[in-house]
Amino acid sequence: MTDDEELEGAVLPEGIEVDETSAYFGITDSSDLINRLAETDRLNGLGEFLSITGDLLLKQATFDFEMAASRLEVEGGEIYWLISEPFGILSWTDPIRVYLGQEDSMGNSGGPDPGLAATEKDALEAFNDPFRLLKMLAIGHMCGGLQELDQYLANFEAWMEDMPTNKVRFLALHQQLTSVLRETHGGGDASSLSSLTGGPVTKASVEAPEGMKTAEAKPEPAPQPKMEPEPEPEPEP
Repeated sequence: MTDDEELEGAVLPEGIEVDETSAYFGITDSSDLINRLAETDRLNGLGEFLSITGDLLLKQATFDFEMAASRLEVEGGEIYWLISEPFGILSWTDPIRVYLGQEDSMGNSGGPDPGLAATEKDALEAFNDPFRLLKMLAIGHMCGGLQELDQYLANFEAWMEDMPTNKVRFLALHQQLTSVLRETHGGGDASSLSSLTGGPVTKASVEAPEGMKTAEAKPEPAPQPKMEPEPEPEPEP
């Protein structure tokens, strides 16, 4: 697409540079909230975002863009833009991608194949899901506010500086995060990720912001059992 061509069905907001993908997701006008979050530092911006959307992230297996956009009084494309640009979530785990031998978010080549078992590779690959990352950060904010959120961000980034050494830490974190999300998706409390903080586990109820309707718990649907094919009848003698 050339610079002179317009994106059909979207108008880029003034004061914010967005890419074509963000426009495709439906940005039509920038809100005061988006402008504020774009200008503030990452920690406080994430904290404000998670204070409004934390229960949506933790109670539902699939993030409800429509409800989040309604709460934030923005459009879905602006949420995508926040995640990808000011918060940097889409590129945050580039060190994990490179360690796994994949291209990073900019298309740069990854490292050599680390020779991991399939289960280990799948566990590390799960951290490249931006909404799973937001769920992880939402747990920190729900359980300990900005202080714990800051600790999650700092420790996770420090671990990524030496992936081979910290692989076992990421695997433990993946297991604990999966367990906590299984609980919150079922309507239970959020438990802090002690494997990430090194401290004791604390719990917090997953509540919506004051004056907003709490999201309904929606766990992932159970996998459908595979149907075994019926055996063909034996031919008559």
